[in-house]
Amino acid sequence: MICPPCYCCKHRRQPLGMSLVVVVSLISLLTVLAVSLLTLVTLSRQTRHLESESRKTELLAQAALHGVMADLRDEMEKGSSDTLVNKLTDGTVSRQYDMTKNRSGMRVTAALVDGAPEGGVLIKQSQPDKPFHTWKGAPKARASAVSTASGNEPLPAELWNLPRLLEPGASFSAASAPTWIYVSRDGHNPQAYTAELRPKEKSGVANPQYVIGRYAYNLYNVSGLLDINAAGHPADLPGAQRVGHKGSQVMADLACLPGMPAGAAAGPITWRHAWTAADAALTEDYLRLSEGGGWRRLAANDNVFLSRQDLLDFAKKQPGSLPQEALPFLTHFSRDLNAPSYRPDPARPRIARNAASGGNDAYGADARVNPDLSAFDPKRQRQLLPRRFPLERLKWVVTPTTAKGPDDPDKALRYFGLSWQGTYWKYVHCRSNGDLYTLQEVPTDREADFFEILRATVLAGSLGRQFAAKGWDAIDQQLSMHQLGGVDASVNLNIMELGASIIDQYDSDSNPTCIMLPGSSRPYYAFGKEDVPYLCRTSAIPFRGKPLPAVNVYYDDGKLAPTQAFEASMVLQPMLWRPHQTVKNYNGPTRFRIYPQHVDLGGGSVFYMVSGWNVPGKGGQPGQPNRGNAGDYTYWGGPNYRITNPELFPKTLRGDEYIEIGLPKDSTAFREPQSVHSAAHGAIAGYTISGNAKPIDVRPADLRWGGLPTSFSQVSGFLVGHAVTAEIESSPAASSGNRLGIGYFRGDPIEMLLQYQGPDGTWRPYQRAEFTYKSNWGDHYLCKDPDWKTECFCWSSYLIDPRTDRFGGLATVLASGVKITQWTSLHPQMYWPEGVSLAFGKLRTDGVRPGWTGPAFNIGWNDAAHSAYNWYDPLNPGAVAENNALAWGQNSTFAYKDPDNVMRPGMGALNEYNNRMFLGNPMSKRHAISDTGKLTQNESEAGRPLILNRPFRSVAELAYAFRGTPWRDIDFLNPGSPDAGLLDVFCLYEDPDEAKLTAEELRQRPAPVDAGRVNLNAAGPEVIAALLSGTAREDGNYISATEAASLAKILVNSIRSTSATGGPLLSKAELVSRPSGNAAAGGTASSLITTLSNGFKQAEDRSINDRRQALARALSDGTTVRSWTFTLDLVVQSGQLPPAASSLDAFNAAAERHFWIHFAIDRITGRLLDVQWETVKQ
Repeated sequence: MICPPCYCCKHRRQPLGMSLVVVVSLISLLTVLAVSLLTLVTLSRQTRHLESESRKTELLAQAALHGVMADLRDEMEKGSSDTLVNKLTDGTVSRQYDMTKNRSGMRVTAALVDGAPEGGVLIKQSQPDKPFHTWKGAPKARASAVSTASGNEPLPAELWNLPRLLEPGASFSAASAPTWIYVSRDGHNPQAYTAELRPKEKSGVANPQYVIGRYAYNLYNVSGLLDINAAGHPADLPGAQRVGHKGSQVMADLACLPGMPAGAAAGPITWRHAWTAADAALTEDYLRLSEGGGWRRLAANDNVFLSRQDLLDFAKKQPGSLPQEALPFLTHFSRDLNAPSYRPDPARPRIARNAASGGNDAYGADARVNPDLSAFDPKRQRQLLPRRFPLERLKWVVTPTTAKGPDDPDKALRYFGLSWQGTYWKYVHCRSNGDLYTLQEVPTDREADFFEILRATVLAGSLGRQFAAKGWDAIDQQLSMHQLGGVDASVNLNIMELGASIIDQYDSDSNPTCIMLPGSSRPYYAFGKEDVPYLCRTSAIPFRGKPLPAVNVYYDDGKLAPTQAFEASMVLQPMLWRPHQTVKNYNGPTRFRIYPQHVDLGGGSVFYMVSGWNVPGKGGQPGQPNRGNAGDYTYWGGPNYRITNPELFPKTLRGDEYIEIGLPKDSTAFREPQSVHSAAHGAIAGYTISGNAKPIDVRPADLRWGGLPTSFSQVSGFLVGHAVTAEIESSPAASSGNRLGIGYFRGDPIEMLLQYQGPDGTWRPYQRAEFTYKSNWGDHYLCKDPDWKTECFCWSSYLIDPRTDRFGGLATVLASGVKITQWTSLHPQMYWPEGVSLAFGKLRTDGVRPGWTGPAFNIGWNDAAHSAYNWYDPLNPGAVAENNALAWGQNSTFAYKDPDNVMRPGMGALNEYNNRMFLGNPMSKRHAISDTGKLTQNESEAGRPLILNRPFRSVAELAYAFRGTPWRDIDFLNPGSPDAGLLDVFCLYEDPDEAKLTAEELRQRPAPVDAGRVNLNAAGPEVIAALLSGTAREDGNYISATEAASLAKILVNSIRSTSATGGPLLSKAELVSRPSGNAAAGGTASSLITTLSNGFKQAEDRSINDRRQALARALSDGTTVRSWTFTLDLVVQSGQLPPAASSLDAFNAAAERHFWIHFAIDRITGRLLDVQWETVKQ
């Protein structure tokens, strides 16, 4: 029976359909899962493949970078005249490249595709036609002829424009784009297609010729670009004066760059650093920390451009602040090794003679004293001078003002070798005889100190000039210790003098620094220089004093002469001079003391005074005395009168008498050379005088000139002897003889000691000078004046330069003394009847004194009122400051040769010269003495030495420091400068991290790598102009942007020149020491700094050394010449040639990467300084 349909049965049949649905669903699900799995596996394989290819591109990029660096090092080696390789104890090697005979090797040579953009910083490309560099033996080009703009997957030419490092308006085209360098599995670079390049394997073995990738590049030399992370400042900050002092790329004027409107640079600069005008100290602190740290670490709250793309993005977003046209002159990456590359010229003149012959005590030791500072030191396994010395450390040797002494005695000892002794420093790093160590000899438990570095850098042939006075009569004139070689010939003392002067430029007070250097026989003392009075001369003046009624005067025939006998006194009167420019806000001593003392050389007393005759045919030479018995002095007979029982009253100075001077801070006294007059003399005010050296009454009545009191009514000075003389007759008793008047025989030298009262009340020495006098007589013509009826004339002994006692006090070579008049009392001058003046070391040595010459006339410095008599201005000793080569000649030169026989110009101006006369005074006067004896303001002080009294703001400000030889400051101007290396061995600031290290930790640390440096050998005129613009020749006198642009072209043309005197610089010292090729009339070569400053429009700017050296101040900091810094614009592709390929341009790229690789290499050692990788986002 068939069961009728019912609900129950229908319900039971439904699962059959559901099962089918479930099965189908499950099958679908499984299919999806399977497909997903397959997709996942495929994606994973693709990801792994992409990762693999990406890694390949990174490896290819690294290989490309290493290949480029290897080629660059090959260029360094082939471009060097020599390569010194030293094996180190750890198994590695140290290299030193020498370019002294091939300076062109400092320059990166170009290797570009024909038609490539020129004129910018693009220096090399991957291309097949030219070797990597131009030196002999250069590696062959690696690149193929396949352009990156051709093939299966061409790169757009615009891709290569992305760095924005081409000159404005320049761009790449398909024809000028770089070509591909192919890389095979074995590392070779096939340049042409062969079938061997395609198969991956051969007979199951990997094919070594199989191509695995390719790369192409443009290489930019960014060494000469401004670092945007350091360069520039707001238009109004930190102020024109501070900007003008330079010292950093911060002070560069970015408005000089193309497209940059005035003030536009404030955008990136204020974004980088929050400038404030509230406190100038904040600017100095910012510079100290940033420059000291080499711009490798940020100041608090500062921003930085981390990549080239950061810089480009900023320019894109703020085109008004940073125009596209300025980008080719800016980089975010610059590196330099903070170590000197200075090497003295091996062909330089050497010390010509020993000390006794007019040389110095370093004779024969030039190379040992002045080594190659970049040479390898086998004792320490490193460069001889591994890092520059920060001038900031000078703060540790500022002269203490309180009894507690220096702030940090340990640092004073560590960095300077100085120990404070209460009123002076003592140098203790030397040997027991005072000899400084050479850099090669410095003990291994410490680093070379400041003075040792100075001595290693300043050419020894320019130091320690000995007087060389062969033939001087030991009876007539005793020579000083200086002249005998006990002081002058010491190179070590000269270095201490130079160092002390540098310290006094740096410190903020006007308290002169004193350093004691031990000596083999007696200690040496070196003094710094401040704006205080200095002894420039002493005058031995005989005065008629009290009458001697008990002494009779007789004629030779025995008849009593109708005249009276008097006691004559010989007084030593000091003359002081403040030769420097007036220091603003003077913060120094106001009380000074002058002490004289006898220097006992076995010659007896200081002076033996006599009076005698002048007999025709016999002259005025008295009979030779017996030094053992003063009464044995005899005289030639004569028809005039004689004195019975002539008496001699020599006096020995014991150093217990002194003259004390009170000098208010605002006093103008001694701005010109002035004798120290008595308080009764009212003509010269501005100081007070006291002390225990009592004034000498020389006349009972006062003789006046035009109502002014004479300086002879009461004399301030030091009594050195007496004699008996007679009142002058109006005419001689007979014509067969002439009365000579007072004379004297030489005695031992006199040493004058100057002291100042320190802030703690102690008296501190700051000048020691020895003065000598030649035996002589008074002129009988001076004895005919019926009004005077007294002996009134003088002899002088003077210092060539009041700032140094080098050469000792020199006695005037006179037939007679100079008559005392109103003029000569206020303007003490020297009269040279023989026409002889100072000219040391000239060729003619058979003149009045060996080593001297006699110019016919004074050149331009004589006083017009007395020119007919050849009267000499008190500044005449400064004639050795002459700096005009045109004026030099056998009969018209006031100069001296250094021990290396080089006649170097002094600190005076390069003054215009005409008709045997200077047209201006190289040492401009601020004050003059009027006919009435009053001080009057006259001209500017610009030509005078300047005391900074503040920390150095540029290494080139060292040129303000006195170098310890007469009228020579540190010279950063003339090509013969012995000081040029100082530009390279010092830096301004200390690395804050290194300042925390112990001496041992610092010795183990390599020289720091700094940023914020522009290579002068690679910089274009736009960048140089930015460095020069705003430079202060002096405060208020700045180099304009227009003038800077003109000067920059001159400098760049010289550095890019291929002439014998042109080309790149080997060190920053060559800004000064290398002749520029522009010779002055007469054939004298100029330095780069001189050549540039010749372009100054104003004659005053061309005539004052400090203004000329402003260019050195602009270029010495924030610059380098030793590092090569590059940006490598690199595109890398991994891939292969397809099986059907028939040429290299059929390459199939699997992955592509675009890098900008920034790296720097030290040109001197080949050391890689730093690398920064930047992935380009396209």
